Amino acid sequence: DFREIMAICDRVIVLAAGRVLQEGVPQDVYSQPNSREVALLTGRNNLFEARRLTSSKADQPEFHTIIGEHRLFTQKTDLNSLGAINKNVTLAIRPEHVSISFGASFPADNLLKARIVDYRFRGPFTLVELECTGLKIQALVLRLVGLSIGDECMVGLPPERIIVLKN
Repeated sequence: DFREIMAICDRVIVLAAGRVLQEGVPQDVYSQPNSREVALLTGRNNLFEARRLTSSKADQPEFHTIIGEHRLFTQKTDLNSLGAINKNVTLAIRPEHVSISFGASFPADNLLKARIVDYRFRGPFTLVELECTGLKIQALVLRLVGLSIGDECMVGLPPERIIVLKN
């Protein structure tokens, strides 16, 4: 369990099929996985296939999800490091970074209309399953107050928390 590893280790090495996938301090490996494999091995993640667009913002990458056709901005980075425009990539965001709202204002970027599909009590947290025009998203929230299956809400995906993974 990666949660236990993070609690007791100063450094981690993620291995798969005898290859080193990523090495570093647990916090960095968890918050900045460098590949789809590492993202899946280090805990729950929302993964979206997306196509890179010409960005309308100088230093912030812009993508279009394959499922649902949502426009998403990701954390600021050197755009040249992302490769070609129209290239498909995998985007990742942890459920604890997804926000749910029933009217509170979010920045317009990365705000998606969603429907609550399911939720599961996990002790101090509740895991909420959402659907946004075909795109499945999980959110980890502290309290489930007034949420019911079938309710519509808005989902915020902070650009600084969305990572572009190496496929």
